[in-house]
Amino acid sequence: MSIERTLNLKALASALGKDASWLSKKALPHVLVGSVKLYNSDECRAWIASNVRELAKKPKPVSSLLESIPESGSSQAPAIPQKSALALDADNPIITDLKSGDPLRVTRAAAALAGLRVAHAAQQGHAGANDLDDLKKALGELRQAEDSYIELGIRKGEIIERSTACEIIGSCCSRLVECLNVLENSIAVEFDMWLSDESMRGSSETRQRKIRDYVAGLGYQIRRQEADGVDALIDARKAESDMEKSHDA
Repeated sequence: MSIERTLNLKALASALGKDASWLSKKALPHVLVGSVKLYNSDECRAWIASNVRELAKKPKPVSSLLESIPESGSSQAPAIPQKSALALDADNPIITDLKSGDPLRVTRAAAALAGLRVAHAAQQGHAGANDLDDLKKALGELRQAEDSYIELGIRKGEIIERSTACEIIGSCCSRLVECLNVLENSIAVEFDMWLSDESMRGSSETRQRKIRDYVAGLGYQIRRQEADGVDALIDARKAESDMEKSHDA
């Protein structure tokens, strides 16, 4: 009596309740139809029973089973290892930032919280790929939030670029040197006039008062002039920056 073999490997695995990859490694009786192997479930079941020795699971020792049983009268179930929750105090800076409503502070707090979760899970031995992915995502969102914050500050004129700040500071230092030169030359010229002024030969108090008044008035004029010049410098640089951005757009 010939045996009818009509099942492919997937159908055979379903019929036997076995894994297809496990069956593919066994020399099961089959017939080739083209390049496809066909099997008979009864024949393969008998072959496995005769040729494959499945290892039985080693039973747990009785002592370990007894230890897992709660004592009489106790409602406590056997302890199951779980991840412990990460708790933060109400006055923790992370909690404060999360409640602030400021987009940048909230994003920074979220990134810090994600980092704490990864560290906490790692200490307990439960850190996984999902924890690291959450941290990477939070850090990416933080970078985007910081870039957006800086860009918004530049558009509002509240933040200037480093190169612009260096240019303004350099110009201010140059103007300060010019101010000192003006003050020095003005006092030198005025001193010659004081020598020929009869009133300067009077009391020391009168002479000191006139010198202080002259230096104070001259200093105010220079400060006012330079303040207007710095404002004009900043406005001019801002206009140049706006024009560059309009051309780029």
